[in-house]
Parts: sequence; structure tokens; C-alpha cells
Amino acid sequence: MPTEVGSADNTGNFAAALKEFYGPGLIGALNEDIPYFDALSSGGSEVELGGRGLVWPVHIKRSGGVGAIAENSTLPTAGTQTRTRATARAKEIYGRVELTRKVMAASRSNKMAFVDALDAEMNALESELKYSLNRQLLGNNVAPGSGGSEPDTGGLAVITTNGDSLTVKVDSTHQLHSGMKVRMGTAALLKANTAASADTTGGTTIAVRTIDAITSRTEFTVEDDTVELATGNIVSIGDQEAAASSGFRSYNQEMLGLDHLIVDDDDGLFGIDTTNAAWKAHVDDNGGTNRSLSPERMDAMFDGVYEKSGQRPDMIVCHQSFVREVKKLMESDVRYEPQTFKGGFERNLLVWNNGTKDVVFLADHLCMPNRAYFLSREHIKLAYLDKFGWLDEDGAVLSRVSNLANFEAAFGAMLEQIVTKRNAHGVLNDISINESTLVTPA
Repeated sequence: MPTEVGSADNTGNFAAALKEFYGPGLIGALNEDIPYFDALSSGGSEVELGGRGLVWPVHIKRSGGVGAIAENSTLPTAGTQTRTRATARAKEIYGRVELTRKVMAASRSNKMAFVDALDAEMNALESELKYSLNRQLLGNNVAPGSGGSEPDTGGLAVITTNGDSLTVKVDSTHQLHSGMKVRMGTAALLKANTAASADTTGGTTIAVRTIDAITSRTEFTVEDDTVELATGNIVSIGDQEAAASSGFRSYNQEMLGLDHLIVDDDDGLFGIDTTNAAWKAHVDDNGGTNRSLSPERMDAMFDGVYEKSGQRPDMIVCHQSFVREVKKLMESDVRYEPQTFKGGFERNLLVWNNGTKDVVFLADHLCMPNRAYFLSREHIKLAYLDKFGWLDEDGAVLSRVSNLANFEAAFGAMLEQIVTKRNAHGVLNDISINESTLVTPA
């Protein structure tokens, strides 16, 4: 790490350390600590940049120009494979670090002060960035699209009980945590970025609160003021208190997660005509009522995806509780195999053989319980408008904070999770798991 202690150009020392040491370390940490991110490949030549968005071709219908004929009969009518152009806007995810002028000045003559100042900020940035990226990729689709409208992203939970209380009852607190700043309201108001105001019974406004504590798998408490919103309102991340044109909010600005990408709904994902049934993923659900997992149901998922797309899934992504249910089915035949993804980190993953090939389970604590995604890795990718790095287009990694004697730096990317063949994936939903093994989020 470049640490020219004693140099007058202390800002340059911090900037060089961020760029040459901490930047690559952050990227390595994302690959090492987020297995699903590590498993995704980057979109290649099939993904083009169109204006501020992303464009790529998808196959939605087979040609039909094949058939058996009698001797001396007319050949089948020639057909063409039907393709269309999918479009998406790149989402932006950033983390910021800030250093006071006093800390920077003290580090001029003290190497450990220099290291401590950066390490404290970078550890916090790394932790929050990993959590946010992982949560977005595994996304919880609480507001499905319909009528050709793409699903909104950034919904973390749905309010299940009307009330005027510091306690908020929701369908799941699985992706919430204490200290999280949340914006709550209807999907329409959250999407319009409506300013927060006094709560009104019936959910006709936006409530901005900080989560004080997660008290159960379906309840959390908030600081300062009660929440008086209606059943069906959505919990999202954000801290906007003022005008609708300013402030931080994440609703409809986050990446499309697995729940958004792999549904069988009239949702207009990526602008694809929703009447194309061949485009839709294979879904096995039970209308919200959980049922037991069985070997037949597992194998039927592979068969269902294959029948729709001609390809078999090669990875299953799920919560650890789902993996425990799979182990019960396998009894003594539990096998693990080493897997190495793009980051070069080796992991031993549980394997299921569907009679055709071994398929690995990738378990993650931020996946929603009761479901598993059956993925064909060839057809799910990360498409980048700008890859992870420091914002330094002006030549400076560190910039002055307006009206303060502090400096800040921002690290992030512009990207979207996409599918190039939606029907090559599937989801097995509404599976009973051992609820007693789940812990309440902190």
C-alpha cells in the first residue's frame, strides 16, 4: 500500500491507497463472500449498450419448419426462429466513505493512523455493499408486474395488519435488519417518490422510519413515531424526508432479483410481449400453501424446465433451510463436490443427481425460505454499463464534501441481472421447511 507518511500530499496518499489496494480488495471480497455473485458470468458480446440502457436478443418461439413427408410430396413450409430484443436500464449501486480533515492531517506523521482511518471506513463499506448487492441479486418480488408492466424492485416486505403502533406486522422480516432506514407506503406512491408527510389511515402517504429492532419473523418495531399504514403497503429502503425530487430511495431503483426474473406472470419483463408463453419460466407453486418436498417434485422441476426450453438446470439457489430438507431426502447419499467460479474461490457444494448430471446447490441466508430456483447458468448473467470501481471520472478518487472540511469517495457499478432465455429457469415454491431452524434477523 502506498503510504508516504510525512508527505504534504496526504490526500494523494489516501486516493492512491483506495485505488490500488482497497478497490481490488473490495472486488475480491464481493466474489469471495457472495457465492451467487461469484457464480454469475458477465454478459458478453450479446449485450449491447443502447443509450443509457442495455439491449440483447432473446429467443421466444421455435421455427416449426420441420416435418415428415410422403414420397414426392412438398417440403415443410420454411420457418424462422422468432427472436426479439430485450431491453433493460442499468441500475446503480454505490457505497461511500468519508474522512475528516482532522483524521487526514493526523495521519501525515503516523502510519498506523493512516491505516486505521482507511480500514475503519472500508470495513463498514465492504460489509454494507456485500449485504445490499447480495440481497438485490436474490430479490424478493413483493409487487409482481401485470398487464405487460414490469415488476417493481426494492420491495422487502408487505404490511399485513392495519395499525397505529410502533410495531409493524409484515409478511416476512427475512431481508430486514435493525438500523435500516425504511420508506413505507403503496407501490404507486413509492414509485412516484412521493414525499413523506403525516400518516393517514388507509395508507395514503409515505412513512419514513428507522427500524429499532426485529422482534420476530413477522414483526419489527420502529423508532420515534408510530406507523399508521394499511394492509398491503410495502416496506422499502430510503430516508427521504423532504421534496420528492431529492433524498435517497431504492424502490424501483434496485436490480432485478431472482424472484423478479423467474416468475410465470403477465409482467412484461425486459419489454418482452407477455403473450409469448414460450418465454416464461417454469413455476411449480401451490398458491401460497406450503407442501412437503419429495424426490419426485425435485426431479419434476428438471423435467419441466427441459420440456419448456430443451435445457436442464445446472445450479439450484436456495436458503439453507431448503438444503436441509433436501438432505433429509438423500439420507446417507449426501455428496459434496468442489466448485470454482469466476473469482477463483473453491467451495464444496451439495450435489443432487436428477438421473442426467450432478447439479450443485448454492445456499444463501438472504434467499427467501420455502423456495428454490433452478437455474441454467448459461442464460443468467450480469450485464454492466460500468463495472465496479471508484468514481474517478474527474481524475480524483477523493472529493471535497460540500460545506465541510471532509473528503469522500464512492465505489460502485452500473449493472443489471438479466436472463437471455427465461424458460431455461424455474422455481419450486411453497415448500414446507422446519420453521424452528430459522433465526430472527438481527
